[in-house]
Amino acid sequence: MATKRNKSSDLKMKKQPTQKQLEARKRFAEQARARGKFEIEVKLNDKVFNCKTNDLEGAFVILGTDTKAIKTKMILKIKKGQKIQERVITVPRVRRLFINTLFRKIFVQNLKKAFT
Repeated sequence: MATKRNKSSDLKMKKQPTQKQLEARKRFAEQARARGKFEIEVKLNDKVFNCKTNDLEGAFVILGTDTKAIKTKMILKIKKGQKIQERVITVPRVRRLFINTLFRKIFVQNLKKAFT
């Protein structure tokens, strides 16, 4: 014979998270937001691009625009922690940065050296 189960006893009460757990969640969320080591701000052709990343070269590849459409110099501002590097790059160098992978790698290496 099957017995009837009381459905109210099957429901479990959800425990409220402790203060310690809430603080740990908050710290984890802050760390997830701050995963990008570098904060990049690029001003090019009267447009501003912002991103946080660990990979500077990858950011330039993603940013890569049509090189014929580049009309103005690029103002590049990179922040890592409290250090800030700001560079003004002329139009020919900006085009070279987006086209030539070797030039891009050397440029990124020099940026990283500036932060060490």
